[in-house]
Amino acid sequence: PAPEQVQYQSAAIHGQWCDETDYAAYGGTDLCPSVSQYPGGDKQLASLLDGAGKPGKTPDLTFTQTQIDAAVAYTLNTTAPAAGRQLGKGEVKTASGKQYAGMMTQYEGLMDAAREPQMAMIAASTPNKATRDALKDALKVPSAQSYFDDTASEQARSSGELSQREFESFEVGRRYANTAYLSDLQQMEGDNLIREQIRVQNLGNWLALASKRELEKNNILTGQVLALLATEHYRPQLAAKMEQVKAGNAR
Repeated sequence: PAPEQVQYQSAAIHGQWCDETDYAAYGGTDLCPSVSQYPGGDKQLASLLDGAGKPGKTPDLTFTQTQIDAAVAYTLNTTAPAAGRQLGKGEVKTASGKQYAGMMTQYEGLMDAAREPQMAMIAASTPNKATRDALKDALKVPSAQSYFDDTASEQARSSGELSQREFESFEVGRRYANTAYLSDLQQMEGDNLIREQIRVQNLGNWLALASKRELEKNNILTGQVLALLATEHYRPQLAAKMEQVKAGNAR
């Protein structure tokens, strides 16, 4: 779509995610009929990392459908393909039109790369049916049930399914950041050295998980930078080529 159309679509969709600042400026219009239960969901990085919601809410690693929608809207806003419009059949018949179409293909390839880390994060935050049986089995252990009760997202509690992100966090956290598990560990067979080795290994898993989260965040930000660079690089070239297309059609 043309840049102007993309901007119009972003404004129209934002009505679902209107925040208090928006409402104070133009509340009551079709762009902000009321303050959303997920304010700023289409313009805040937290929608990808923690799930959209009211400020100060507990982070969610398994998203509801509304949180998924907000994360997708945020992704589209931050990686919008707005350097130029697609050509019609008549326009692509000219030499300039073919060149323009080739440039658009190159640009769209970069935009897909820019968008991929965010879409991967959304996929990893979506409830996964494959986790249902594994979770049931894990919750047979009282310490695991206790940790789940303390940390699980609302979506996980209601559906009995975890996202990939929450399942990884649960598997690591229930063994390290869980005092009930430490009590269980003291009652297990084996000497103190073995138990200490297990603790150290679990600590390593926890730190590795934190590093993974930071890498995911950095990938998102890097993708957004790539999107901006691609737009700035291709917009003037596409605009110049469009003038050649128009000139060719005018002859």
